[in-house]
Amino acid sequence: MLDDEMRRRLAELNPVSAARLANRLIEAQEREYWGPMTRVSMP
Repeated sequence: MLDDEMRRRLAELNPVSAARLANRLIEAQEREYWGPMTRVSMP
């Protein structure tokens, strides 16, 4: 996840959901459905 603060908060409040989300992103990347973006400037 791009936002480290949100990732930490999700992992703290709902670790099962955070793990499932991470696993889905890994699976999507392995299947070449998705790829992580490079860090961009946010307004």
